[in-house]
Amino acid sequence: MRIPPISRGKDSNQLLLTVFIILNIILIATNPSLRHTAQSEVILSTTLSLAALMAASVALIDSGYPSLLLSKLIIRFKHNPAITLWILAAASGLLAAITMNDAVLFLSIPLSIELAEALHGEKTQYAAITLLGVNIGSALTPMGNPQNLMIASHYHLSIREFIEGMLPFTLVGYLLLLVYIIPVGMRAHREPEVEERSNLSLLKLIAGLASITVVIIGIDTGNQVQAAVAGLLLTALTTPRSLLRVNKEILAIIVLLMIDFYYLGSKINGFLLDGEASGLGIFAWAVMLSQLIGNVPATSLLISKTADWLSLSYAINAGGVILITGSYANLIAYKLSKARLIELHRYLVVYGGIFLLAILLYVTYI
Repeated sequence: MRIPPISRGKDSNQLLLTVFIILNIILIATNPSLRHTAQSEVILSTTLSLAALMAASVALIDSGYPSLLLSKLIIRFKHNPAITLWILAAASGLLAAITMNDAVLFLSIPLSIELAEALHGEKTQYAAITLLGVNIGSALTPMGNPQNLMIASHYHLSIREFIEGMLPFTLVGYLLLLVYIIPVGMRAHREPEVEERSNLSLLKLIAGLASITVVIIGIDTGNQVQAAVAGLLLTALTTPRSLLRVNKEILAIIVLLMIDFYYLGSKINGFLLDGEASGLGIFAWAVMLSQLIGNVPATSLLISKTADWLSLSYAINAGGVILITGSYANLIAYKLSKARLIELHRYLVVYGGIFLLAILLYVTYI
């Protein structure tokens, strides 16, 4: 079994990259203050962290061990494609709760494509369900995604308090995902195609895991830039080819889009609600802004406008699963999977709408 190369679809990447470069040149030229905004440090640290995580994920993929584990999973549940896919999505989500969603996506999305090829399934469907699993699982803990880190830090929440509050969110999400995944099929129509792998590299496995660990520790301790640089150096010294194989176009697109989102967020900040809000009020604002500018910038705008951290966290995380603009994780998955935008949204919007309604009912009656 072979994981597809991460760097495919260069023509679409280059077109999208060109559009974002032109847009950002115009923004910076017409708004000189953007060069010195308070968000510049956030953008720098996020860029370095993403680069380090991408390099580490390439090293893990090149090690052959993730593919080997997936092969064993396929063989074990070869007559139950839906179960195999749900296990991959749920396991990716739980891993994201520990190591952060962006890091896991660089590993799990290529694995989902490999799984689709082995089981003769639809690649976009498998990638979308895996993305949903990662988004749901990452919502469980403060270190699962950037917006959770911001919320836990601002409201001085312990890890236990945060998990207790978000556990119903995660359980509902995974139960709905299990139902949503049934159309994949409980029985395989054709025998899965599984290739044995013999070219395993323990060095790449260790290097990838070590680099991810360093980056995550840096994020949790507030030393994000230093940790990201250390992670990149670790990968460069141990597996330099993995560093060279990082898709620079995807990284550039994410960074440029991040700048655009923060700029848009700063422009609409003055139109936000006055005073504090809670319950359905903050829920509605969070969901709306997540679709417009992404859940991380939306969190930075709303976090000082409510004392109701649970409603904010539920809405921000639920809002991030509907549209590709809802989170950077969605954009990463979209570019890695090389899926058609309309096809990816077909899966995200249907599940996201049902999930959002379920969470809204829960928030209303808790």
